[in-house]
Amino acid sequence: MKILINGKYYQKNEKIDIINPYNQKIIDNVPKCDKNDVKKAIKYGKNSQKILNEWSAYKVSNGLYSAYEDLRKEKKKIAKTITAETGKPIKDSIVEMERSTETLKLSAEEAKRI
Repeated sequence: MKILINGKYYQKNEKIDIINPYNQKIIDNVPKCDKNDVKKAIKYGKNSQKILNEWSAYKVSNGLYSAYEDLRKEKKKIAKTITAETGKPIKDSIVEMERSTETLKLSAEEAKRI
């Protein structure tokens, strides 16, 4: 796995194991970022915010709807990952994903009114 900052992937040598708290098995590992990675992500995030501020309400709404659709399609897969990473019951992870998708959908609706 690589980190993604400003549309570019970066390889990191050091990794952090993701451990299932229920059975203590390693389910994955992720790159360990350092302070410079975080500063770079914040810098590019602020630049992206400036671009988003220029978007019309319609364009923001469409972007949020697109994110909603993508998340909705993957919600079962993501719920399984949440369960593996946190040890919470799958039904709770599914509820969490449903709440997340609904929040995006409501945000898309509200973006039209801004």
